[in-house]
Amino acid sequence: MRAEVAEDTNKKLQDEIERHKETQSQLMEKTFWLNALFESSYNLFILSLDENYKLVSFNENFRKMILDSLGKEVKNGDVFLDIFNTTSDARKSIEERFDRVLKGETLEMISHYQANRGEIWVESFLNPVKIGDRKISEISFISHEITEKIEAQKKIKTSEANNRAIIFALPDILTKINKEGIFTDFRINLPNTLDQLAPHISTKDFAGKTVFEVFKDKNMSERFS
Repeated sequence: MRAEVAEDTNKKLQDEIERHKETQSQLMEKTFWLNALFESSYNLFILSLDENYKLVSFNENFRKMILDSLGKEVKNGDVFLDIFNTTSDARKSIEERFDRVLKGETLEMISHYQANRGEIWVESFLNPVKIGDRKISEISFISHEITEKIEAQKKIKTSEANNRAIIFALPDILTKINKEGIFTDFRINLPNTLDQLAPHISTKDFAGKTVFEVFKDKNMSERFS
């Protein structure tokens, strides 16, 4: 009877060991998969901070980005905002956002910093790291650079501003008259200009007409001819 009990116990122990091995194998496979995903995310900077805003983990893309743009080698334990040249006001604003995430909020943030190659803009998605019922003690960052997008937007705004300046610099009425006194082109910048001219002109369609056909006053016609 003792032998049977011992055999049964050994079998259960062996089954438990096998299940434990299988669980470990699955856990290691999952860990390798997550690590591969963490490191292979193209052009994504992935990192996490603790409740004191110190680096807990980061991927190779983030390390290279900081090294290339600031000439710094980062390591776990570094205070995130000490890595950048951050003003006191900007630092306070960012820390307030970190605190909101540590309280459970999910936030999106666009920030920029001065680097060796100029100003760099980054879009970041901040999420609280939740593990069961434990208190939130980490923030996850998923970021990507948007400098080219911001620069393109700036160029568009500058171009639009230049176009508006050119338009406003043009005279209210722009005309072209050939040597025969015929209007070959006629443009108006302000829509109510023709209404103001109405008492002095016989038509609102200038193109192809002579100055004498357009203007009622002979003296005004002679000034244009």
